[in-house]
Amino acid sequence: MESYKCCLCFTRKFLWSEAQPPADVRAAFDAHSEGGTQMTADQFRRFLAEAQGDAAVADVERVMEQALELRHRQLFHRKHFKPVFTLDDFHHYLFSEELNPPLRSQVHQDMTAPLSHYYIYTGHNSYLTGNQLSSDCSDVPIIKALQNGVRVIELDMWPNATKDNIDILHGRTLTSPVELIKCLRSIKEYAFSASPYPVIITLEDHLTPDLQAKVAEMVIETFGDMLYYPDSESPKEFLSPEALKKRIIISTKPPKEYLEAKNVKENDGDTKKVQESNEAWGMEVPDLQTELECSDKGHGRSLWLMHGFYKANGGCGYVKKPDFLLSTGSDNEVFDPKAILPVKKTLKVKVYMGDGWRMDFKKTHFDPYSPPDFYTRELYLTLTTPVKLIKCLRSIKEHAFEASPYPVIITLEDHLTPNLQAKVAKIKEKEHEGQKVDEEAWSEEVSDHEAITNDHELNEHYQEEDPEEGNGKPPIKYKRLIAIAAKKMQGDLTEALKIDPHKVTRLSLSELALEKAASSHGTELIRFTQRNLLRIFPKGTRVTSSNYKPLLGWMHGAQMVALNMQGYGKPLWLVHGMFKANGGCGYVKKPDILLNDDPDQLFDPKATLPLLKTLKVRIYTGDGWRFDFHKSHFDTFSPPDFYARVGIAGVPVDTSTTMKQTKIINDCWMPVWDEEFEFELRVPELALLRIEVFEHDVSDQDDFAGQTCLPVWELRTGIRSVSLCDHKGRPLKSRRRTKNTAAAMTAGVAHLATAKLRRATFMASTPPPSQGRVYPSGGLLELIRSGVVRAIPPKDAAAALRTEGFRLLDVRPAWEHEKARVGGSLHVPFFVADTDPTPVTLLKKWVHFGYIGLWTGQHLTTINEQFLPQVEELVPDKEDKLLVACGEGLR
Repeated sequence: MESYKCCLCFTRKFLWSEAQPPADVRAAFDAHSEGGTQMTADQFRRFLAEAQGDAAVADVERVMEQALELRHRQLFHRKHFKPVFTLDDFHHYLFSEELNPPLRSQVHQDMTAPLSHYYIYTGHNSYLTGNQLSSDCSDVPIIKALQNGVRVIELDMWPNATKDNIDILHGRTLTSPVELIKCLRSIKEYAFSASPYPVIITLEDHLTPDLQAKVAEMVIETFGDMLYYPDSESPKEFLSPEALKKRIIISTKPPKEYLEAKNVKENDGDTKKVQESNEAWGMEVPDLQTELECSDKGHGRSLWLMHGFYKANGGCGYVKKPDFLLSTGSDNEVFDPKAILPVKKTLKVKVYMGDGWRMDFKKTHFDPYSPPDFYTRELYLTLTTPVKLIKCLRSIKEHAFEASPYPVIITLEDHLTPNLQAKVAKIKEKEHEGQKVDEEAWSEEVSDHEAITNDHELNEHYQEEDPEEGNGKPPIKYKRLIAIAAKKMQGDLTEALKIDPHKVTRLSLSELALEKAASSHGTELIRFTQRNLLRIFPKGTRVTSSNYKPLLGWMHGAQMVALNMQGYGKPLWLVHGMFKANGGCGYVKKPDILLNDDPDQLFDPKATLPLLKTLKVRIYTGDGWRFDFHKSHFDTFSPPDFYARVGIAGVPVDTSTTMKQTKIINDCWMPVWDEEFEFELRVPELALLRIEVFEHDVSDQDDFAGQTCLPVWELRTGIRSVSLCDHKGRPLKSRRRTKNTAAAMTAGVAHLATAKLRRATFMASTPPPSQGRVYPSGGLLELIRSGVVRAIPPKDAAAALRTEGFRLLDVRPAWEHEKARVGGSLHVPFFVADTDPTPVTLLKKWVHFGYIGLWTGQHLTTINEQFLPQVEELVPDKEDKLLVACGEGLR
């Protein structure tokens, strides 16, 4: 019995007992025990063969002993008596994931085919601990990834500050580096902790030949005999995972291609700099730290010093250099800043007082409870948006000599092709001659510029690595290490996807390039991946380490669908589910439909496909949350109200548009649903079963209680037990204490299980608040009238979230968000002004929110002008349906 306090002075009591065996379990026990009260080993063997499809179990008595030992927590001695099952023992066996899992735990697929025939568990920027811009780089995420079975580790190599060693970091960002040697040693130690099959290290190389030689020495010294050396520079076929067991494989672009690419640039007279990793930034950009310190839009001591320096000479922008920098000594020596210099002047500064802040700031601006005695400084990092060149040039021409008559120098950082450089020269000539150019002509020219730029950017999506070359000949040792050569894009995608019968290679595409390629070159992608490797990486705007949907890459044969393993969310759940297949070894054989090289039978994901299989899933019961959560974690005044959702992720025709849902079991820690669902599958070889559990709340967002994804093609028939994972995909820590949740499928599939789980969150962090104008309340009414926004009464909100596939977007103020204990929602800052201070409204706030609402009340019908951009940043998937919680409806 559990007691819950209600309204301070009342207590509610709830009786609970362990869930009884479902009717299907009782029927199976009665049928195979021949109506008796106990099941013998022979009867249990017959049950496993006939009902569970486990005819290959050798020592049935040992399995029964393990089940009894787990349940009764004591050793079983076979020599004293034979093991037998009662109905409860049989029930506990079925709902033990350790003894009755939904998937086989051994590697069972053919591992002797070439690497290109397998999906490979791949990480992206494996060294990052958090976001892509400012998180720490470390070997810890690499270790965690390897322990979870990841087989492809990515390392971005850059010269360190002194240019004499190699750091691993996300270039041109504020990420803090980690030494390459530390990462290599961690890979060596943990490479085969979860799987004996090969680990592939993809190197994004930004090094000089001297540092490449140093990398070669480090790699050879660290890995020794574990390192795989290719027999040929251009192998005609990849080796198999079986042949490469316990080996480390290096994949990057050969130095020869780097030098060839450089020579082409020099011969063409193209002065653009080497491109940075397109995955993050596209064209190369200046160092972010320098940009922040020196940009006119930045701030900091460097900029303060510059402002102070150019206050000299009347602030005209030109300051004469001191004489000692313009003269030479008797021996023709010049000034040496490093030399020890004599004292020439002593400056004394006495600070007396300050005034004026009281004129410019509210009295509570610095300190709500007292006059100010300190100041703070904040620095926000944002991504810039482009402005047209012609607009900048015209503004410079108009305002160049407003502050000073002396010449203005324009420094151009050039990332352009020769054609665009010619356009810039043409623009400069026209402006210099003072010719007035017709606006339409400029628009046409700029449109041409944008079209060329877009084509250029599209090509950039086709590769991720494009290292900076140094001078000199590439080191032979380094080149010799490369077992999988990465292909550099030459020309368009059609050219890149051409198959060379004399060698195999690896090509990288961004998720955006994949979407375009899938729509225009779908069959070519599948044909290319039958012999070669294709790696997909996240688009550069995913700065929060969010992820994309992996199924598009898988259904087109991409072996290395790289995701940010430090992130979380549904895309990562699907990856975890995919690589539970084949014993969790990190290599999953691609289905035959993607390996068939007959031109007339090449798989087309867009084609109308026949029905191949009907999957039936019965969800029986769940348990375990009571061991991991406080009794008031889900509901303050009663036990939780759990329900489960089931769906399929796969090719578009198989993917569930809405998850199918069980009934809600009120006030129960051990819900019994006993409901069956059916799914028609056209491509079961690429289908993943999704199971999610939520706790229903009448007035709030439903609480996340667990999830799992399972590969349909590997599900074992019968009644099975499956552990749930938390929102980050982590397995349960208290599995040994729980029998977990169970879900069963008749006619061929499995069960569901429990969890030490956390409340769901969809974003790692909230973006910094923006200060902006406040729209009038009419702006929201216009959106509602136009049909863009649909108004939903509060009483219908929970149903919309549950049945229509909406995601909750909570835009209430932070104080109200915390007061209401909202969890699992996106949260966008909602800055508003209190325009209704009437006593009646304040009384309503006080009644509903307590004293906090009295002092921090918000006007609930006004909205911050940055709302839509912030929503787009938080929810990049345009197909998401959002239910916006903007307040409690007080006005």
